[in-house]
Amino acid sequence: MKTKNIIIFFTAAVVGILGALFLYYEGPEYVQSRYFYEGDRGSRGAIGDAFGGTAGPVIAWFASILTFLAFYIQYDANKDQRDQFDKQANDIVIERFENRFFELVRLHRENVNEQNIQNKIFGRKAFTTYYFELRYIYFVLESMHDKFPADTRLNKEQLKIWLI
Repeated sequence: MKTKNIIIFFTAAVVGILGALFLYYEGPEYVQSRYFYEGDRGSRGAIGDAFGGTAGPVIAWFASILTFLAFYIQYDANKDQRDQFDKQANDIVIERFENRFFELVRLHRENVNEQNIQNKIFGRKAFTTYYFELRYIYFVLESMHDKFPADTRLNKEQLKIWLI
């Protein structure tokens, strides 16, 4: 897109320069031969006025086109810069998330490694022991379930929620 805009800008500039050169060299002859038949020196000021009156709007038209192109190119550059800022903001959000995530992973590893059961079982192995202790407690409670009065005990479906 940028290359296309640059090509359009330079094409318009070249056309404008060629048009100005053409009017500079051929304009006075055309105006003089068409409007002024006699060649006296007193009417030469009128030739300049006629040339300025006809060439001025053309030059102003080219100037307005070039001004529009300059504003459009600036608009496009601002849009690209805004997109870069948005991308940079997204990258910062992702980087913050990654930093937070890896910090939480590090804290989790430290917590796992700090697990200790009576100075005999350490780290990840402690969770296996926790699991078997929890299952043992579950089976003990399940075997004693029928000994409790019916109004104070949970049904077996509620107890199975806790079985892993």
